[in-house]
Amino acid sequence: LEVTGFFPEDPDARYNLAGVYALMNRPDDAIRELRIDFELGDIDYDYLLDDPWFEVLHGDQHFGRLIEKMKKAAADHVD
Repeated sequence: LEVTGFFPEDPDARYNLAGVYALMNRPDDAIRELRIDFELGDIDYDYLLDDPWFEVLHGDQHFGRLIEKMKKAAADHVD
């Protein structure tokens, strides 16, 4: 938590905090941090889907919607 206080605009800090929450089986907190990570510009959904930290979230509808948003942002970024 402290690292996001020092670097609130750092998507890597948010991603890592989300991973900690996911590993602690705190899906709501993990998804909240992943949403912030996305809002800060992270659109690498492939990496997120392959990251074993987040396997616990794969069946979560909120996680699925976030992945879809990331996919759309990535497609829009390429065009």
